[in-house]
Amino acid sequence: MSESLTPQQRAERLVDEGITAMKAGDRGRARQLLGQAVQLDAANERGWLWLSGALSDAVQRRYCLERVLAINPNNEAARRGFL
Repeated sequence: MSESLTPQQRAERLVDEGITAMKAGDRGRARQLLGQAVQLDAANERGWLWLSGALSDAVQRRYCLERVLAINPNNEAARRGFL
């Protein structure tokens, strides 16, 4: 069944799982899942945004936020991430 999903649909599922992991406090698992999601779908705005929150390295976080703003220049959460 899952093989019939598009890469974008698989990415969305990974993002949902990553968000669940973040909310449960498992940042390592969240990084893994969200990283897979943005590899599958580089235009996944939600994936990049949540991945930025799962990272501790400031340079990597900034890269993720820049990707979000490249996809959607009006993303207020990403803009706030630079403050």
